[in-house]
Amino acid sequence: MRKIAAFGLFFLFSVIFNVTHASLKGLHIGVDPGHGGADTGATCKDLHESDIALSTALALEEFLEADGATVVMSRKNDQYLYLASRANLFNSKDVEYMVSVHYNAIECTRSANGVLALIYRNMCSETGGKLAHSIVPQVTNKTGLDTQQYVSETSPPCPDKPGIFHGKYTILMETSMPATLIEVSFITNPDENQRLRDPEYLRANGWAIYAGVADFLGEEPLPLDGGDNGDAEKCVIIKVCPVMGKPTINFHFE
Repeated sequence: MRKIAAFGLFFLFSVIFNVTHASLKGLHIGVDPGHGGADTGATCKDLHESDIALSTALALEEFLEADGATVVMSRKNDQYLYLASRANLFNSKDVEYMVSVHYNAIECTRSANGVLALIYRNMCSETGGKLAHSIVPQVTNKTGLDTQQYVSETSPPCPDKPGIFHGKYTILMETSMPATLIEVSFITNPDENQRLRDPEYLRANGWAIYAGVADFLGEEPLPLDGGDNGDAEKCVIIKVCPVMGKPTINFHFE
């Protein structure tokens, strides 16, 4: 217990408040909602990847900023941007980590589903691989989905890192900071297609990516429901009373 003494008051009172704990303060994080504009990405039953990726990314931005981070978004509306332009934006803004948000696809109505992350080739043990390795479990926990076991011959898996694959992807190749591309789930899975129409589900997916970033940085994530942060320091002013003839305010920190 820490105590702080202050003098000058003689009355008794009690009040409780939270000292905000911004665990990601000072960090610049890039968020890239995949596709946009004329490039809708995957489409199945009138649901466009570009739309749900944007909704998820905006939720990710919300949680990162609530935890103190400065967020650089490649887009905040339905617009098309060249991949090189996105990478150049992040490089020019001193972004320290970058996450590109996507949803996967195969033939519409197929049952395939699962979570995966992509990183630049041969960097499984580097920072980008570790970032992806922290995000994937959070997304699988929140969605209830398994990790993907296979992508393609040109995207082999990272050893001992389920759901993480490497390969040559422009947004990962041309950014200068540790980066990963998250494929949250399959838009073409019939059940998942229905879930992806729920704004709260998309927001939860954004939170899961944020939680993975926080975990990667060694921090406790803020809760999804917006309750008190478990790491927030609670300060309770217990009382004001005279001590040896002088008034003292005693603070109790938990």
